[in-house]
Amino acid sequence: MPIETAVWKLGSQLEKIASSVLEKENTLEDCIAADPSIVDDNIMIIGRQVLTPYGGVIDLLAIDSEGDPVAGHVREPEQRMPAA
Repeated sequence: MPIETAVWKLGSQLEKIASSVLEKENTLEDCIAADPSIVDDNIMIIGRQVLTPYGGVIDLLAIDSEGDPVAGHVREPEQRMPAA
């Protein structure tokens, strides 16, 4: 089931802010790297486009407040993960 989220502007009355599409996935990646609190207040980005030993790429590598690794993958909505 799809989930829809919305953002509203509070003024003299509520106004729903229209959604928009990012032109490139790295725009979102840049925003998250600049301000990781967009995702979580307790992470610190420690790497971008990190190559894994298995030939993959981690878009954003972070650690949380406990020192545990957090891997983030940013993708465009049209992209589908391969079937397992």
